[in-house]
Parts: sequence; C-alpha cells; structure tokens
Amino acid sequence: TPDTILGDRLIKDAGQLYKAAKKPFIKQRYGMQAMRHAFYSRRYNEVLRLYAQQVQTVPFKGGSVVLRAMDYYAGALYKLGRKAESAYWFARMFDESNDPQMAYSHSLGFVWSYTADQLPQILSFARNPHERATIWAMAAMRNSNTYSWNELKQVYQQEPAHPLLTTILLREVHKIESEYLDYRTQIDRGYAIYDGFNGNPDYQNGSYQWEEWKTRKSNADQHLKKMADEIAQIAKIGNTQNPALWHVLSAYLFWMQDDDASSHLHLEAAKTFPQDAQT
Repeated sequence: TPDTILGDRLIKDAGQLYKAAKKPFIKQRYGMQAMRHAFYSRRYNEVLRLYAQQVQTVPFKGGSVVLRAMDYYAGALYKLGRKAESAYWFARMFDESNDPQMAYSHSLGFVWSYTADQLPQILSFARNPHERATIWAMAAMRNSNTYSWNELKQVYQQEPAHPLLTTILLREVHKIESEYLDYRTQIDRGYAIYDGFNGNPDYQNGSYQWEEWKTRKSNADQHLKKMADEIAQIAKIGNTQNPALWHVLSAYLFWMQDDDASSHLHLEAAKTFPQDAQT
C-alpha cells in the first residue's frame, strides 16, 4: 500500500541519516525518528529492534529524546500483547520524566497496561529496589476506591524515602476520612436512623441500609486501627522523607479513635523536627 511504501522509505531515510551522523546527540534523534515511523507503520517488532540498536547503544543520555523513544518502545510492547512488560516501562518513564504532562501520559499508559494479577510479572522486570517501589506505588495509586495499605507497606520496605510514599499515605488517610470519619459525623447527627444521606425522617432505613452502615463502619474501623498502629511504628523509626508528617497523621488517626493520650504523644514528637520538616 502507499502507506507501507512511505513507511519503508521514511525508516530507511532515518537509518541512513543515523549512520551518517557523527554526534551522539543527533544520532539519538534519528534513531527515535526511525522508531516513530516504524510504530505508526504498525511494525512493532521493528520498533523494539530499533530501540535496542539505535537508541540504547548511543552514549548520550540527556534530554527528552530517550523518554520519547521509550514511549514508542512501551507502546509497541502493548500492541504486541506484552502488557506486563509494557506496564513496567510506563512506570519507569513516569518515574524518570521531569515533565508533568509527560508523566501524566505515562501514568495513563500504566493504567491501560496494568492488571493486578500481572503485578508479580511486572515487578520481575524491575532492576533495583527503587523501580520495585515505583511499581508498587503506581499500583497503589491505581486503587482509587479500595484501601492500598499493603501496597504502601511494600513501597516503604523497598525504599522508605521514596518520593511517592507521602502521596499514597495521604490518599489512604483520605479514604479513612471518607469511610470512617464521615460515617461518625452522620451518626453524631442522628442521620443513621433515617436516610443515610439526608437525614430525612420520612425515609427510615430498612434492614439492608442498616447492614450497609454496619459493614462500612466495621471495615473502616479495622483499617483505621491497623493504619494508626503501623503508621505510628514507621513514624518512630523516622526513616521516611518526612517523619514529622507521619507523626502528625498518627496523631490524627488516634484522635479519630478517641485515643487522646497517643494523639498527644505523636503531636509532641512532630514538634521535635525542624519547622520546615513539619509542613
């Protein structure tokens, strides 16, 4: 077809220019352009070959070209059905990108490639603890409606000072606020004996609604206690990026449980850190 012929010519031209280029800075760009033409010609195995032969072998590693080439590489893996490997590359690009817009794009690539049952396989591609921590962090952030405490602990075990750890921690606390603190507020206002949302006395809860309330409270209560205890332990170790924040959140979670003594202890511990570390 005309598109195939054009694709052949563009890939060939880029290859010739790659060979002729003397500076690594330029060679790398021609290698990436060859990958781009191959990708949009749907020659996904050719994309993988070009990355290995014309991008990875170039000593120059600066700029955004390598990340763009990696993007085509990950996309080609996805198109070839190698989604676990694709998810690894998208997580890696998210971590290495200094451009927020590009990082957002890479996070979407991870979402499209990732499935929870493939997580062990995705982790098998990681080259070091930092990459394993990043993959666990991406998996945790993928869970918007379920608790991700186990994933958070995996990030902490791999790299206690990982930059995404604080983000995941705050998300988990927000889930507790939604499931537990909002529930308690409703109870305090007497809404539970009426409609679960508006407290309308014309709409009394039936047995199903009562069971739903009790289940939500029970799950949130168990998760709250577990999180409060384990966050307190990590706060005491003090090897995270922001130990003062862990103490403050420990105090907050103990306060939710009406444990004022433990809450006060952690607030006092937070005060021992420099002022800029408490924000």
